[in-house]
Amino acid sequence: RLTGIYEVVLPPKLIEILALRESLSWLHKHNAYNVYFESDAKVIVDAILNSQKD
Repeated sequence: RLTGIYEVVLPPKLIEILALRESLSWLHKHNAYNVYFESDAKVIVDAILNSQKD
């Protein structure tokens, strides 16, 4: 889980990725499908979109 107190500074991109992964895990656990995500993290959005093309 990603809850708790941490004394580590993580890069914002990594935080965005971890939040997305946790969200996807929660949705899968609760059988939620056809969900749309929005993000202002262009690098992450581009990486996801490009991975779908492979």
